Amino acid sequence: MEIADFFISEEEKIKNVLHRMDTVGYGILLIGSGYQLKAVITDGDIRRAMLKGYDENSRSGDIANYCPFFLNLFEATEQKINDAFETKRIKAVPIVGNDGTVKRIVFDNGKVIYKKAYNDTKVIIMAGGKGTRLAPLTDVLPKPLIPLDNETILEHIIDRFSILGFWDFNIIINYKKELIKAFFSETVYNNKNNVNVTLWEEENFQGTAGGLKLLQGEIKSTFILSNCDIIVNSDYEYIINKHKENNNYITMVCAPQNIQIPYGTVKMDADNNIIALEEKPSIECLINTGLYVLEAEAIELINNEEFLHMPDLIQRCIDKGYKVGAYKIAEDGWLDMGEINKLKYMEKQFIS
Repeated sequence: MEIADFFISEEEKIKNVLHRMDTVGYGILLIGSGYQLKAVITDGDIRRAMLKGYDENSRSGDIANYCPFFLNLFEATEQKINDAFETKRIKAVPIVGNDGTVKRIVFDNGKVIYKKAYNDTKVIIMAGGKGTRLAPLTDVLPKPLIPLDNETILEHIIDRFSILGFWDFNIIINYKKELIKAFFSETVYNNKNNVNVTLWEEENFQGTAGGLKLLQGEIKSTFILSNCDIIVNSDYEYIINKHKENNNYITMVCAPQNIQIPYGTVKMDADNNIIALEEKPSIECLINTGLYVLEAEAIELINNEEFLHMPDLIQRCIDKGYKVGAYKIAEDGWLDMGEINKLKYMEKQFIS
């Protein structure tokens, strides 16, 4: 069963709506086209309409709810969904992406119906670093295999992408690579999650961009690059579309961050006279989340066996006149576990 089975038009007669509800086995349907949510209609709406004099030949659009409850794709935590069932007494929660389309429907019995989507865009995950800031944890495990709740961080990243139909994952490994190879050696993982995971081994540490050279020739179109210690809560398909609309060579996903200076600051004129004081000011800046969309040609700018970080590759593109853009997400639209304190914060988000 697929989300398309739950969509009907406003012109559908009530008798056909009842037949569709019987077919899908749920007393709720969505009204709209192109997966765009416009309204919902439930068996309760139909009962109330019949009491008011409507009949089986009436339009579904005349009795539907045009202010339905829904959640944004990456705000839809299990807690928020359960709260909606409890407080709003609804049968289902549509989950909607940034483009306004329904990505999945969560029912009060725990059943989830997904939009049938396949995105052939390759996802590259840089997982070769030592993760020294997470020592002593990374003395035992490579950073990608550090557990968060009941899954590793790497699984959480793959899960976020696979929900939106991404299935082709390429992971560049180096530090403690034998453990990562052992983790993915069982084909059970790929079969269970309907994804394909390919591992690429660096001979030497090559930074957050140098390892892309391993995939030259394998990647022939736009692709996504992600660090292995971040989760970005956004609609990746939408970001790719914006990247292409803007004709970018590289798009960096950025987030605003307020940084408070823990001291009073002083502003002076050219003669060193103090003209203003400000106590512990806050500065807002855009930061790099570690998620990018790139064109395949960007890999050609990397030399063989070169140690290169992504900011350096981006600067190289800018220097050559290629267009590099930014896609801005909300300040709380991503999670980072690059340091121990950030890992603890991320753990709280998953456990809660």
